[in-house]
Amino acid sequence: TYYVFAGVEMESELAEPNVNAESGWDFTGWKPALATKYDEATEHVAQYTQKAIAEQVKELGGLDPVTIKVWKGDTVDWKKGVAPATTNADDIKLVQQLLNNAEVTDLSSRSSDEAGKFEGKLQVKFGDGSKLEVANQWLYVWEHIVKVDPKDPSSPSVDDLPSDKIEVRFLASTGVNKINTTGKTYVKPGTEFQDKDFPQEKDITFKEGYKGPVTWTPKDRKDRIVTKSSPAFVKRDGYFRFTATATKLEDIIG
Repeated sequence: TYYVFAGVEMESELAEPNVNAESGWDFTGWKPALATKYDEATEHVAQYTQKAIAEQVKELGGLDPVTIKVWKGDTVDWKKGVAPATTNADDIKLVQQLLNNAEVTDLSSRSSDEAGKFEGKLQVKFGDGSKLEVANQWLYVWEHIVKVDPKDPSSPSVDDLPSDKIEVRFLASTGVNKINTTGKTYVKPGTEFQDKDFPQEKDITFKEGYKGPVTWTPKDRKDRIVTKSSPAFVKRDGYFRFTATATKLEDIIG
């Protein structure tokens, strides 16, 4: 509060008090404006304008790129490619709320049409029309059947694959001594295994008195579709099981 003589012209305007605007707002001045002469009691009210959402997000730490991992042919949800950069729990909530109402588009013409790893840039358009760009964002696209081999430097890691991946194991049954495969196999849920997708006869060691061809179980096409609801899915250990049965030599001779 200031007290001045009514009707007396002062050499300068009143000394402006410090104003601390809340996060997301800018102080723009006083209404009415500060004056050098007052004829009556006057109340000056601080004026504020809300900052553009993009500016608010930058003040809260900005956005980080997040790698998107999908299967070939999948729809890409570009919103999953950005996340709050801050580590402050309260600020994360604020930024995420603003992101929930934002539109995220790819500026690099990427898609899931072909398998591979693709780097690009995303644009985030917020509800008020303001925008931010997020660079160095990766899209990983995978074939529906992927082998992960830690000994192969060109092999992907398990963490590179989409989160809904299902591990498939090839197990030996009657007449089969060993199935010589390297690494582990992961697939997209709903993928149907065909004959070419199984370990071939050259990769199988047979017990004495047995040889190929091998019969893989499940046998029926509908049962070779890899899902977690299939009887072939081992829930306890979290993998889908195919078992190989060899042919007896006497059956071939006969």
